[in-house]
Amino acid sequence: MLMKDTSAIKTLFKESKDTRLWEKIRKDKAYESFRKDLDEGWNLSNKEPIMPLTFDLFMVYMNTGSRWEYEQAYFRRRLALNSSFMCFMIYGDEKYLKRLENVIMLICDEYTWALPACGVDTETDCETVSTYIELFAAETGHALSEILYILGDKLNKHVSSRIRYEVNRRIINSFLNNTYRFEEMKLNWAAVCGGCVGMIYIYMAPEKFPLVKARIKASLENYIDCFGDDGVSTEGIGYWAYGFGYYLYFEELHKEFSGSYLIPQGKKHKEIAMFFQRANISGDLSVSFSDTGIHNAISPAMVLKLHDIYGEDIHILPKDAYTKKVVTGGGCYRFAHCIRNFLWYKPERIPKDGHYVKETLFLKDAQWYIKKADNYAFAAKGGNNAEPHNHNDVGCFIISDRKDQLLADVGMGKYTRQYFDEETRYQYLCCSSRGHSVPIINGHEQCAGKECKAKILEESDTHLIMDIGAAYNNDDIISVIRRFDFSDSTVKLADEINQKQNAQWIDRLISIIEPELDGNVIQIGGMRIYNNLSIVPVISSEDIDVHGVENKQRRVYLIDYKTELQKIEFSFEF
Repeated sequence: MLMKDTSAIKTLFKESKDTRLWEKIRKDKAYESFRKDLDEGWNLSNKEPIMPLTFDLFMVYMNTGSRWEYEQAYFRRRLALNSSFMCFMIYGDEKYLKRLENVIMLICDEYTWALPACGVDTETDCETVSTYIELFAAETGHALSEILYILGDKLNKHVSSRIRYEVNRRIINSFLNNTYRFEEMKLNWAAVCGGCVGMIYIYMAPEKFPLVKARIKASLENYIDCFGDDGVSTEGIGYWAYGFGYYLYFEELHKEFSGSYLIPQGKKHKEIAMFFQRANISGDLSVSFSDTGIHNAISPAMVLKLHDIYGEDIHILPKDAYTKKVVTGGGCYRFAHCIRNFLWYKPERIPKDGHYVKETLFLKDAQWYIKKADNYAFAAKGGNNAEPHNHNDVGCFIISDRKDQLLADVGMGKYTRQYFDEETRYQYLCCSSRGHSVPIINGHEQCAGKECKAKILEESDTHLIMDIGAAYNNDDIISVIRRFDFSDSTVKLADEINQKQNAQWIDRLISIIEPELDGNVIQIGGMRIYNNLSIVPVISSEDIDVHGVENKQRRVYLIDYKTELQKIEFSFEF
C-alpha cells in the first residue's frame, strides 16, 4: 500500500519556511560574517560568464586523469546556484531570482550531473550516463528538489516544470529502475547518495517513498556500519562531516515527514557524533589521518544540531573551531551544507573563546590514541593499511603545540584518477609510508592490505606501545616496536627494530614547518628533538600538489635518522 502524500499537510524543513528567521539572518549583526561570505560568493559567481561544460572538458579526465578542468567549471555553477538562492531568500531582490532561474536551467541542460571521476561509464549509452546516480548527481537532485519545495510558485512555472522533469528522470525513476554501487558501500557515499535520494523522494514523490524506503535504510545502515563502536571515521574528519552531515540532514527531514528517525538512534550514533570534538586539536586544527586536511573548520550549525539531539556530551567548541566560509568554503559548494549553515546556526550558543578539554583517549576499534595536554597535543594510529581512503600509515603520529602540527600528517593530496588507482596511489608521498613519521627498514616501506596492521601491546594515560612490524609485510622484519611515553612537557619515542639480519634503517619524521638543525638537535617551532645516538639527521624536502587548488603545492620536510643499531630513542621537548 502506498503512503499517502503528507507533504501538503506537514511542513518539511520548517526553518526554511520561517520568515522571521530569514529576516533575522538579513538584519542581525551576529550573521554579518555569513552575509559577507554570501556576498563574496555572489560576486565570485557573477564575475565571469558561467563556463560551458564542453565535451573537451568532460574528456580531459578520461584522457589524462586530471579532474580540475571539468570540475572547477561544474562546481562554479553550484556556487552560482547557492549564492543566487541564498541572496534571494535573505535580500528578496528579484535580480537574484532571475539569476537563480537561469542557473537552474543551465544545470538542467547538463548532459549528466555525475562527475567523470565518480564511476559513470562514459562508454555506455547516453540515457545511462545522463541518469547515473553518484555523489554529485544525488547532491544536485537534492538541491533542486529542496529549492523547488522552498520557493514553490515563486519560481517561473517553466523552471519548476523543468526541475520536476529532470529530477524525476535522473533520480526518482533512475533509482526505481536500477541498483547502484553506493547502496553496498560502507563509507561516506552510502550516506550522501542514500540521504540525498531519500530526501528527493520525500520532497517530490512522497507517495513513492515506501517503494524505496528499505533500500534507503539499508544504505544508511551500511554507512553506520563503516564505524566501529568508538565512532572514529577512518576516512578522516572531512569525510565525517560530509557523510554524517548528509545522514543527519536526511534523518531530520524524515523525522518531520514521518514522526521518527528511519534508523533508531543508539549509543554508536552518539559516539560518531562526538568524533569531531575528539579529533579537534585547537581552533580548526585537527587530527589529519587519511584523506583529510590539517585544518578542518566544519559547520557550527551541524554541531549545534548534534548537541540538540545528543545533549551535553556534544561539546560546542569555541568560535575559532568553525568555518567562516559558509558559502564559499570547501570548493564543491554543497547546497545542503550552505542553507543549513545559515538556518541551523544559533550564534548566541557559540562561545567566543573557551577552554579546551585536557584528555587522553584510546579509541580501540580504530586504534587511535589522542592526548591533549597543557603544552601539546599528540595523536597516533595503529589500524591497518586497507582503510577507506587508505594511507600506508600504521604507527604514524602527530605532535602539535595547539597552534600548528609540528610533526605532521600531511593528509590528502591532489585528487586525480591516478591518485585513486591502487597501482599508482602509493607513489604519492602523502599516501605512502615514506610520507609519514614511520621507519623505512632496509629500503622497505609499508605495504597496502588489511593484514598490514598494528598490534597494540599496551596503552594508558602515560604510555602507548604497539608493534607495527606486520605493516611491512616482509619476512626479514620480525617486529617493529614503537613505545611512546608522555609527561607534562615531553613526548618520548623509542623505536626498536628486530630483523633476521641487521640492516640499515631510517627513522623518518615528517614536518610541514622547516626544521632548524643545531648540531644533532632539531628545532621546530617551540619543540626541540633530541636523539640518544647523537645522530645528525638528514633533512630533505618534497613538494606535493594541494587538493582543490590548481598549481599550488605544499612543501613537506623529511627528517631522516639513519642507523644500523637496533634501537633509537627520541625526546620531543617543549
